[in-house]
Amino acid sequence: MENNSYSAKNILVINLGGIGDILLCTPALRAIYRQYPRSYIALLTVPRSVDMIKNSPYISDIFIFKGSLIERLITLFRLRFKRFGFAINMRTVGSFSGALKMLLLMRIIRPKMSVGRNTEGRGFFYDIKIPETYKDAKHELEYCLDLVKSLGAAAKDGRLDCPITKRDTTYIDRFLAQHGINEFDTIIGISPGAPWMAKRWGIGRFKDVARILSNSGHKVVIMGTKEEIYIKNEFTKNCDFQYVDAVGATSLNQLCALIKRCSIHITNDTGSMHIAAAVGTPVIAIFGSSHLEGFDPRKITNDAYVFYNKINCSPCEKRYCPSMRCFDSIEAKDVAEKALEMLQLANRGGRKRKNPDI
Repeated sequence: MENNSYSAKNILVINLGGIGDILLCTPALRAIYRQYPRSYIALLTVPRSVDMIKNSPYISDIFIFKGSLIERLITLFRLRFKRFGFAINMRTVGSFSGALKMLLLMRIIRPKMSVGRNTEGRGFFYDIKIPETYKDAKHELEYCLDLVKSLGAAAKDGRLDCPITKRDTTYIDRFLAQHGINEFDTIIGISPGAPWMAKRWGIGRFKDVARILSNSGHKVVIMGTKEEIYIKNEFTKNCDFQYVDAVGATSLNQLCALIKRCSIHITNDTGSMHIAAAVGTPVIAIFGSSHLEGFDPRKITNDAYVFYNKINCSPCEKRYCPSMRCFDSIEAKDVAEKALEMLQLANRGGRKRKNPDI
C-alpha cells in the first residue's frame, strides 16, 4: 500500500492474545515505530499480557480490555476519541463469532482504516486484508510482519523483544542462591502448565522427566504462575527426587530472567516456549492440539526441538479433549534423553541462536 502517511498520526495495535502472542508481535511493533517514529502508537491488550509489553519503547500507551461489558465499552469509546488512522488486529479470526466481535469492536473504535487477517474469509470487514488459510505453513510472526508491511513498514527484523531488567536478574540470582544453586550449575527449567487442558502433555509425565534429569545430577527448576497451583500440588505428591519449586515465585519479567538463566527449558506450547526462544535458551516444546506451523519455535530459533505426534484429528485447536491421543506416543524417557543430548551440545559450544530475517 502506498502513501499511508496521511492517516498514520495515531495508530492502534490490537492483540488480545496471551504472552506468546504479544512476544511474537514485538517485531511488528518495532517495524511500525521505525516507519512512523512520530506517531502515537497505542496497544489494546488483555491483563495477563501487560507486563510483557509495558516497558516497550515502541508503544506510546496501553489500553487494557478487561472487566464488565460496561467497562470494556468505556475502554473502546476512549479509543474512539483518539481518532485512529489505522487499527491493526494482529490475531487470527478463529471463528464466525470471533469475526462478529472484532467487527463490532472496529465499528465502535471507528479508525479510518482497519487492518487484519482474512482468516478463511472471516476477515471480510477489514479495509486492508491479509489472506490466511489453515493450509498455510506460515508462522504467527510472519503474519504479524505481513500486516505491517501492508502499511509500508520495512519488516525484515524478526527478533523478539523480551523485557528483562537488572532488578529481575538480581532477584533470580538471589532466589537460586537461596535454593543452593550457583552461577556454575546447569539448570533445567520445566514448565508443565498451559492455558487449557488440551495443550498440557501431563504433569505426571513432566514429573518423570524431572526425576530422570535430577537423578542425572542436574538442577531442575519447576516453573508456573500463581494461578497454576495444580503444578505445585502434583509435584509435591510422593516426590522422590530433588527439585526447586518456582511455581508462583516470580513475576512475568522475573520468569523471563529465570528462563534465560536455564541451560535448557522444557515446556508445552505456551508462553514460556516463546520466552525461551526470545532470550536464547534452548527449548524442548511438546505440542498436542496446537497448530504447529503457526507456533513452531524452530522458525524463530535454532535452539529448539519439537515433540509432535500428528494424528487424523490434529490440529484440533480444542481447549478440552477427552482422549488426548496426540500425546500418547511422546514418552518421558525420550524427552529426557533429548534434553541430555542438547545439554551436551550446549556444553561443547555448539549452540547458535537464530536471528530471523523474514
